[in-house]
Amino acid sequence: MRKNLTGALLGACFSLSLCLILAVPAKAAAIALTFDDGPSPLTGELLEILREEDVPATFFLCGYRLEQFPEAAALLADTNHELGVHGYSHTAMSKLSGEVLREELDKTRALILETTGREPALLRPPGGLCSPDVRTAAEERGWPVILWSVDPEDWRPGVSGAAVCRRVTENAADGAVILLHDLDRRTLDALSGMIRTLKEQGFEFLAVSALAERQGTALEPGFCYRSFSSDSG
Repeated sequence: MRKNLTGALLGACFSLSLCLILAVPAKAAAIALTFDDGPSPLTGELLEILREEDVPATFFLCGYRLEQFPEAAALLADTNHELGVHGYSHTAMSKLSGEVLREELDKTRALILETTGREPALLRPPGGLCSPDVRTAAEERGWPVILWSVDPEDWRPGVSGAAVCRRVTENAADGAVILLHDLDRRTLDALSGMIRTLKEQGFEFLAVSALAERQGTALEPGFCYRSFSSDSG
């Protein structure tokens, strides 16, 4: 009788422990949407989609376009979106002399501060071309270098919005950094459906720095990052 009672109690404790374990919600997978080459005449529409979907993102801004579209840049001032530098001229930074590289970075930083009132926190070199000198210049300015892990090529002629959406939703993974552009209406055409599909797949959206922190990665100035797996850091 005592053995039966002990066994019943152990079984009940095991069942209760299992229920408690199962009741703890699993951490949702998370990704970061990033937008290069802005600002543009489409920035306002892009921000409205992100606002409607309650999605934060990271914008890597070009200096010459900040001069062309300062009003569009100003729309980023009072948002929860993260800002980064994408160079002034969109020239491959690995081909620039050290002096010209630093002039580009500092000029673009000043333009971001002038148009948005905010300091950039990150660097993304055009084309993802990151030389030792680029990393050193980024380190001097306290900027981690952010590349990407998913590129739907939304900039390429002939690629439809539907194709952009499909390429992202089929290749997204926990910790992924998605490369998009603030340039073309095809990206806007893809964006709402892309976000909703990713939400249905269980993804949470974070700005790059928040994604790194969530995944346990301490971003370091001058280091290059393509994605953030949950066991990185």
